[in-house]
Amino acid sequence: MDALEMQALFAKRFSYENVPVAPGEMSPRQRFMAIMDYQKPDRIIDCEFGYWDDTLRRWHHEGLPEEVDTNDKADVYFGFDIWQKSVPISVFLEPGFPEEIVEKTDRYIVKYDGRKVKCQVFADGTDSIPHYLDFPIKDRESYLPFKERFDPKAGQRVPRDVADIARQVSNRNYMLGVFTGSTAGWLRDLMGFEGFSLGIYMQPDLVDEILNDLGDLFCSVATGLMKHIDIDIVAWWEDIAFKTGPIVPPEWFMEKCGPIYKRVMEIYGAHGARFSYVDCDGDNRLLVPTWIENERRRSSGSAAKKVSRHSNDGRGR
Repeated sequence: MDALEMQALFAKRFSYENVPVAPGEMSPRQRFMAIMDYQKPDRIIDCEFGYWDDTLRRWHHEGLPEEVDTNDKADVYFGFDIWQKSVPISVFLEPGFPEEIVEKTDRYIVKYDGRKVKCQVFADGTDSIPHYLDFPIKDRESYLPFKERFDPKAGQRVPRDVADIARQVSNRNYMLGVFTGSTAGWLRDLMGFEGFSLGIYMQPDLVDEILNDLGDLFCSVATGLMKHIDIDIVAWWEDIAFKTGPIVPPEWFMEKCGPIYKRVMEIYGAHGARFSYVDCDGDNRLLVPTWIENERRRSSGSAAKKVSRHSNDGRGR
């Protein structure tokens, strides 16, 4: 595969045109539905989840073309299944904060990132999780600049061309997804593990306010998006557990975060979304009841019709 062929395949990966399907095979949409509905797919979906940048750099020395320098390009190059495409919505800070360099040496850079989190990274570009030094939200006053950026009216939350995207995906043969946000995971990111853990008990009103603002933002974006398009699968992110269990009390998570999941999923479910999932590291078993109870599909009769509209998409090219 030369650079031009790679570029053409990569462009198709991010277009909304249908995925090529070999004769006799299920489409990615049919395959996913068969797996999730306990039917028999022709095969299991084959995909990867992430490569470190340093991994790609090493592979360049071992024969990987230099132009294959991102996760998405690697997936295309290695021929993994393109089973899902996404609608890009904005459910975080609008706008993000400007990055600020605090210190730079031959070995490392200390900076404030786009979330105002102070962190240390390698100066030579070595790929690693940053070493976090300080976190921006400590009290309500320090939260106010974030509150402004969590306003549903801040920035362009839903793509301007969403109506055009809806037309392009109306007869899709792949799953259409959307990333809808995070609850406790983003509080941990912005307050720090210790600050968030103490905040649950010492600043409960602040924690509640942030969660309420996030819930309002997610619901506003979902409502705005669903006026134009129907989504198949909704993704969440948390990362609020480690090897011995969650970093938050499970009963707190059910009481405070569960209602946000429920509010948001009722909007997506009412417009045909059949599936959702959460990316959460660590031993998160004690959190699972919250997700099962509040992420379950809540579709109406009209939503069922929207889903069936795509059920006979066959093996469209």
